[in-house]
Amino acid sequence: MDIVDYQCVQAIGRHQSLTAAAHALHITQPALTKRVQRMEARIGAKLFHRRPTGMQLTAAGATMLELSSVILSQVEQLNAVMDARHGGQPRLRVACPFSTAEHVLAPFIAQAPPGVSDLVVMPADSIDKALDSEADLAVSTVMPSAGRQWTIVAEIPIMAQARDLSGWSRSPSQFDLEASKTEVLLIPRTGVGIAVRGQAAHLLPTAVFREVVSGSVAQALAASGQGVALATESVRFGLQTMRACVQDRALSIALYASWDPGHFAVREIRELVDQLAAWMAEDPPFPIVHRS
Repeated sequence: MDIVDYQCVQAIGRHQSLTAAAHALHITQPALTKRVQRMEARIGAKLFHRRPTGMQLTAAGATMLELSSVILSQVEQLNAVMDARHGGQPRLRVACPFSTAEHVLAPFIAQAPPGVSDLVVMPADSIDKALDSEADLAVSTVMPSAGRQWTIVAEIPIMAQARDLSGWSRSPSQFDLEASKTEVLLIPRTGVGIAVRGQAAHLLPTAVFREVVSGSVAQALAASGQGVALATESVRFGLQTMRACVQDRALSIALYASWDPGHFAVREIRELVDQLAAWMAEDPPFPIVHRS
């Protein structure tokens, strides 16, 4: 069997239809049917049951689907490494949350030397797992799991944003969360929310936290008067903004870059991470905390 056979299994498993899979593969349905028949003859087992509702995987088909996914991912990684080292066209895929894609990586890709072929956008709590199959590098505000190689590319300040922040701070630039006992604190369901709870929740036993899907949504809700957004995104919707603090300690969050230490493009990944860290230090899309 060859790469095309594995791609056929993946397409049928994904679409559960010979017609749709053939269309996705840009081949005719009879040609796809013949490939399936040849594969089944070679392994001596059926890969799919043909049901009225579509193509259903057999036990052998499920095994083929799982293993062919691993093989195709490795082939893609191999192509990326060869392009990076010898073809001058690196093709590294980066997993990240939507907010990181929108506010960090898209501007970075536009200005930095080539190194990223695509972004794999997903919830923050799913990003680390993507390094096992879908992505070469992960960038997010969630601490990488054990066994990953990682570095902090930037420390990002957490900002308080609301329609009116007057009267809640002891300085013109700092918002004291302790003084906002009657306000709902809108925190995104991302690494920012985890950081806020970790750094401030135990110091604010009576605070009312409300989790929302993203920093942008927190900003929108704050603009409609539903509370104070705690976010890292650039201020908008006419909101006032101040640095969020607890007991005079400013809140911030680390932006992590992580990867598999056994990845065979680790040199190229490390170079890309260094470029991102340098760009964040020199031309960040929003204020960052400069580490000494």
